[in-house]
Amino acid sequence: MEVVEVQFKAQRKEFYRNAKALYLRTGNHCVVQADRGEDMGQIISLTRAEAGELEADM
Repeated sequence: MEVVEVQFKAQRKEFYRNAKALYLRTGNHCVVQADRGEDMGQIISLTRAEAGELEADM
């Protein structure tokens, strides 16, 4: 499983799980489901992780 770190406006960062195994690269822009609807950010890191360690889906 892949963990994606996304940076948003005002330097806010969040982690998401790449549950659909999308082809992603550092520097790509992405749209994620946020508390108040959708939000666009930039991928700043990709990391491999165990499936049981994660909560949010991308």
